[in-house]
Amino acid sequence: MSADVGVALAEIVRRHGETVLSERSRLFALLRDHAPGDLRAVRVAMAALDAGAPARLKAAAPAALPQTVAAETGQLVDLYGIQPDLARAAISTWAAFSRSRAALSGAAANAPRPLPLPLPPGGAAAVQPLPPAADANPAQPGQSRFARWATIAGAVLLLLASLLRLLGSL
Repeated sequence: MSADVGVALAEIVRRHGETVLSERSRLFALLRDHAPGDLRAVRVAMAALDAGAPARLKAAAPAALPQTVAAETGQLVDLYGIQPDLARAAISTWAAFSRSRAALSGAAANAPRPLPLPLPPGGAAAVQPLPPAADANPAQPGQSRFARWATIAGAVLLLLASLLRLLGSL
């Protein structure tokens, strides 16, 4: 599997969030959009996802990762008849993605919290609610919007008829 699929996968999750990993058809479409020349690699990556490899790779201990990659590669070859080198590349891409996600989540958990912004002098600023939007063309009491538009359409038709009469008399 080419590095394009791994980069595309990281970009898609960064842009659309981790929930995209649970939406198979959407993830497949996004991967095809981001790596249009690697359809085979995208399909093998999706086969690995269907087999449940990313979840098991994420749950694997770092010391057991090489054995897990080998086992997942074998399972992908057995389940789908994929060539071993393509299966290993797909599993390795998912493993690298899982490790980078774990590193990012660990870094985010250990990141210092931002300092709160100081309040303006005099305490918290009062937030005034916006006034309700006024209707630009309010209906007359008892008149519906349909009646208003029907009146406007009638006026336009009368104007057009008068214009045609005027042009016909010239």
